[in-house]
Amino acid sequence: MLLLLGLGGAIPGRGRRTVYFLVGGAVLAFVLSFGPNLSVFGAKPYALVHQFYPGFDKLRTPWRFAAFSQVFLVALAGISLGELWRRGWRAAAAIVVVLAVVETTSPGRRLHAYAGEALKEAWIERLVQAEPAPIVMLPVARSPKASHHHAEVVGMLRALEHGKPLVEGYSGFAPPHVQELRHVVRGAPPDVAVSALADLGVGYIVVARRGLRPRREQALAADPRVDLVYEGPAKRIYRLQLP
Repeated sequence: MLLLLGLGGAIPGRGRRTVYFLVGGAVLAFVLSFGPNLSVFGAKPYALVHQFYPGFDKLRTPWRFAAFSQVFLVALAGISLGELWRRGWRAAAAIVVVLAVVETTSPGRRLHAYAGEALKEAWIERLVQAEPAPIVMLPVARSPKASHHHAEVVGMLRALEHGKPLVEGYSGFAPPHVQELRHVVRGAPPDVAVSALADLGVGYIVVARRGLRPRREQALAADPRVDLVYEGPAKRIYRLQLP
């Protein structure tokens, strides 16, 4: 409904300059919301602003530009409603407003409680006492889909307890090294995976029980650069000796 009203307000009429500004802002914000994934005939619009405009290289979730696009559409929708009212179609304007309110009504999502005791597991205390160093939690997510990142979200909550930085996690805009890490850790030979983790400065490898195939974890543990420093019912912690 907002989009339809916005398109109605985009039809040039009174206040043409304002309409052009709002349309341009809505289109630009919509294009930027795709982030670096959008390519138009080989050109990447987000890459241009990322490279030449200060601050854009620090943005974690480009899709939030969609919110700016909605703001511009709201202004265009207001112009459209005002035009309906000006022409005497007040009943139509009232119906549109009611439909817009109904459209935004949502039954909501079911929230799942997270067990707080999971933040007090013994392996977390072991990391609290460990020397400062980045950690990686294995296994990593299978894909960028949000449904595959439950373990990463829980791991980020646990990181608030043990205080060690994570080299992986969940975000709307994952940095390039996370994609490479997922590919290497899941598919490359164990020695190559260990080398990649060392290049990232990883000091601890936390492996969930039954998280890796037994043969793969055995090969990982057999690497001379890796030492088992903790073994518990839920996790194993390996210390990665950095060069």
